[in-house]
Amino acid sequence: MGCYDFASCRDWLDYTLPLLRTVLYSAGAFSYAWLGKYESAALPGLKKAILSLRRQ
Repeated sequence: MGCYDFASCRDWLDYTLPLLRTVLYSAGAFSYAWLGKYESAALPGLKKAILSLRRQ
């Protein structure tokens, strides 16, 4: 387990990076779905915070 030579590091990256990407995309999708339920309460404040960061 792990990365002890170039081939094993490449194999580890070939499997781990797509797994991490899938997990993060899924977490984002679940978060978006959850925020959709509470859009009237949570989304305006979140949108205002994001837009205030863009303007600086």
